[in-house]
Amino acid sequence: MDHQAERNEIRKYILQRIKKLAQTDHEPIRFLQIGYDVDQSKLLCVFFDTRPKAGPDGQWTVHLKGNTKNIAKWGMFDGGDYDKIVPLLGKLLKKCVLELCEEGSFDVLRCARNCDFGIEHMLGDYGWPKYEDRKKKNLLRPKK
Repeated sequence: MDHQAERNEIRKYILQRIKKLAQTDHEPIRFLQIGYDVDQSKLLCVFFDTRPKAGPDGQWTVHLKGNTKNIAKWGMFDGGDYDKIVPLLGKLLKKCVLELCEEGSFDVLRCARNCDFGIEHMLGDYGWPKYEDRKKKNLLRPKK
């Protein structure tokens, strides 16, 4: 896997989604779910959740339309590499979002106070952060 090419593609898609949402009069974002799958649907989902009690509850999986990018090459990891690629991509997604947070990329969006984000594999084979660690290192607008 070409980590730099994957990183660039991931960042580009997240930035596109930020730009698109910033052009609307949207409700405050309460949780950002970055979901992904390498098995059946081979997708990256960027779901800005505005529900009052938004959080890591799997709701992103029913909001795929308009929030996903198909990444067909992720299908090449079927079989033996699956157990390695799922956490590897999860960690790469986490790194990308943390970089974008530090760069202030989410500052153009209306976010609720303490809006946080999570990374989740569609089948649950990777997730970050642990539920009890929420709001510690995963704020969209980290305190500077």
